[in-house]
Amino acid sequence: MSRLSSPPGRLRDAAREYAERGWRLAPGHYLSAPGRHRRGGRHRPTEDTCSCRNPRCDQPGAHPLSPHWSIEATTDLYMLAYWWYGPQPWNIILPTGELFDVWQAPLGVATQALQTLRAASQPIGPVAHTPEGEWLFFTESRLGEPTPQLPPDLPVAYRGTGDYVLAPPSRLAGTAIRWWQPPAPAYPRMPNWEPIARALLHAARHHGRGPIPAVVPVPRAG
Repeated sequence: MSRLSSPPGRLRDAAREYAERGWRLAPGHYLSAPGRHRRGGRHRPTEDTCSCRNPRCDQPGAHPLSPHWSIEATTDLYMLAYWWYGPQPWNIILPTGELFDVWQAPLGVATQALQTLRAASQPIGPVAHTPEGEWLFFTESRLGEPTPQLPPDLPVAYRGTGDYVLAPPSRLAGTAIRWWQPPAPAYPRMPNWEPIARALLHAARHHGRGPIPAVVPVPRAG
């Protein structure tokens, strides 16, 4: 197993939990450990590579294993066992636009948006964060409505119908994606997307104009 990959057992347990929630999922590629090549008579490490083995991969460890992932994604436990009981630590792909959509923003914007939502007593659903500092807000699905036209100059992205996200504990850049606020033990409805999208866009427009109160704890690495 690559030192850059999550242990297969953690991925397997998470995949089973998502399936039991009714969330369809599919396997994704993972980052493999650096290779080695000779230069100047010495072996030197190469950069981390994607398990797809494409040296020009522009999404290392962050894309589905199959081009038919949206069709093959399933909650079938036998199929999940086939994928995640083997030696390959496949990352976990969750299709969006079905039971949930995902809104993505960097840490500073996410922090200010969370402050706004809490001050307004707005419900906050599952929230995850990636090693690159991107935060993922899970909301109710817009169920095939047209993709919202987000201002191109703001660092907020939307993932809906036909798209996907990597789920914890998928691993990128040597660190696993983690839940900041995991899904509730029961199966409550996802929060309304509009207040969350509004808070993120407002925070993105005003980010950097002044200090952001440290009211949201930042997860520690480790």
